[in-house]
Amino acid sequence: MYTIPSLLVTLALALPSAAADNAGSRAKAIAPFLDERTFAVFHVDLTRVDMAAVMDKVRAVARLKKTNLAKDEEEVRGRLTGLIKAGARDMYMVFTLADLPARSPFIVIPLAGDADARAIGKTFRPDGFEQVGQAVVGGEPATLKRLRDLEPASFPDLARAFAAAGDTTAQVVAFLSADNRRVIEETLPTLPKELGGNPSTVLTHGFRWAAVGVNASASASLHVVIQSQDAGSAKALGRWMSANLTAVRGHRDVRLFLPDFDKIVARLTPKVKDDRLSLTVDETILPLLRPAVVAVRQSAERASSANNLKQIGLALHNYHDVHKAFPAQASYSKDGKPLLSWRVQILPYIEQDALYKEFHLDEPWDSAHNKKLIARMPATYRSSAKLAAGGKTTYLGISGEHAMFPGRKPVAIREVTDGTSNTLFVVDASDAHGVPWTKPEDFQYDPDHPLDGLVGHFPHGFNALFVDGSVHFLRDKIDPKVLRALFTRDGGEVAAPDDY
Repeated sequence: MYTIPSLLVTLALALPSAAADNAGSRAKAIAPFLDERTFAVFHVDLTRVDMAAVMDKVRAVARLKKTNLAKDEEEVRGRLTGLIKAGARDMYMVFTLADLPARSPFIVIPLAGDADARAIGKTFRPDGFEQVGQAVVGGEPATLKRLRDLEPASFPDLARAFAAAGDTTAQVVAFLSADNRRVIEETLPTLPKELGGNPSTVLTHGFRWAAVGVNASASASLHVVIQSQDAGSAKALGRWMSANLTAVRGHRDVRLFLPDFDKIVARLTPKVKDDRLSLTVDETILPLLRPAVVAVRQSAERASSANNLKQIGLALHNYHDVHKAFPAQASYSKDGKPLLSWRVQILPYIEQDALYKEFHLDEPWDSAHNKKLIARMPATYRSSAKLAAGGKTTYLGISGEHAMFPGRKPVAIREVTDGTSNTLFVVDASDAHGVPWTKPEDFQYDPDHPLDGLVGHFPHGFNALFVDGSVHFLRDKIDPKVLRALFTRDGGEVAAPDDY
């Protein structure tokens, strides 16, 4: 399900096609919901969103296929259509220290004309919404309770900030209140050496508010304005920002993920005029950012894979606590034929007890009845977007006589004599090794080429669950001898973490 924050972030990139409301009306609409702890407001004009255009740009930057993000796009498009049909025109997200870090930012959709408050609320958030004044507000219960009795704070620069962002599809305005400036100056009079070691006044005087607007004509662009206390403060902030960008150039990871960083710095250095700094970036910068975008996407996918493996590991250990052994590679019929994978056996331990009870446990995975359940693969087993639609997974147990899944024989933890931190349990294999998640088939390694079939989802290695429940990313440069040792539970070999 698309979360509201991710929905808004997606909308913020959309291309405008008509005139936006003026800055004064935006400020007036959101002012009743701002308190003295508000530090940022995000606005998007729902009527000017071109979902097809923004998703095409996202795919182009991240080098995704047309089918990637199709479900997300369909869901967001459906919500957007529903909101506009119900009379919603503008959406705000409000960030306040009153909610952080425990609660998420709250959403405000002003009501105008014949807007249907109930339909708007149900469209963008099935629960946790209510009408407050002349708007539909979505947030957590404590947030909604606070907003009912809120005494709004005055933000005299709000309209100016929205005006600076321009007549765009989306704007973000951020503030540093007088109280926040005072706290920073008192608690952090000097910035850390990593940030230049300047007096903190370079920030507290240089930053009163900032406005960001997403604009487009023939192509998209981003316009940023920072308002300073005075001209001298603006110049000092500009020098500080340039110095920090220059200092970052030599960082190894920056060079690795952003090989054209020098060109990016040239595009991201703001111009100073009087008491403001300004910066405009068009979409020609996107190709320069692509390596970092791809790296971030891959990192997120790798983290998701690792989290799934941790959940699988926890389920396997909970199974062991109950049955005094880990599950066998499969359940078996009376005549010794394999029926259903261990992945089915641990369903009750990944909060899928209802699905487990639907299986005919005395029938094989591909029986007429059980085969219908393949399409209902739990999210925990979704390791590859390419294979998920077919109910296939690449989370495979290590099979073999001396591995954790030797076949019909279940293995107890006391039999892992090499040590639980030195023995592989489950791996995220390549798509070529994907199997229907209910099928009793796993990863049978080749002793001569132990890495074959493991690398594919991520560059330079693969995720692996160890018997102790930890998940490690094993590099493709791992010594084959070390990997063979990790595959066995009782081979007498001991591999230190430094070896992999």
